[in-house]
Amino acid sequence: MDTTSSRSTGLDALDTRTVQRMAIANTFSLLLGGGAMARWERKMRATGGPGILGLQLARDAGEVAEVLERWGPEGRRAAVEETWADFAWMLTYGIAGVCAGELARRRAAPGSGWESVGRAVRWGPAVAVACDVVEGVGLLRTLNAWPRVDEGRVAWTRAAATTKYTLLIGTAVWAAGAATLGARRR
Repeated sequence: MDTTSSRSTGLDALDTRTVQRMAIANTFSLLLGGGAMARWERKMRATGGPGILGLQLARDAGEVAEVLERWGPEGRRAAVEETWADFAWMLTYGIAGVCAGELARRRAAPGSGWESVGRAVRWGPAVAVACDVVEGVGLLRTLNAWPRVDEGRVAWTRAAATTKYTLLIGTAVWAAGAATLGARRR
């Protein structure tokens, strides 16, 4: 097998300008989607209940039942609609996050710990999207089964949501550090 003529198709092969354009385009899409998501959030909150985060991070089946009861049919319908829309929206934050992580890694001094760790950390948003898929399926199954609430489903939905948020926050903190503390000296 001749590997001398093969070219990388990985993220490293993209020039910085292309990565910047992808980050900007997906951030723009992210903001547009966020505006639409806010409409469903208002519907859920109008019931006196929490937004979707209250369902994602509910501690147990009793807490989920309280949220779903408080939302009523209109709030539950808004939660279903928002969760389905989230399957499209998560792709935009995943791509924007990976691109932002890659740009921060590229700003870091070559061979530094920031740059080395960044080769893995930049993928945090992509893994977060996978967790978001698991969470979304759990939310839809919980909403579909109402008024029955399965404790196991609540646990894995919460675990997926918690992991997602941890990955996104961790990647953002690392990227801020890499872009500032680990930046190349000019």
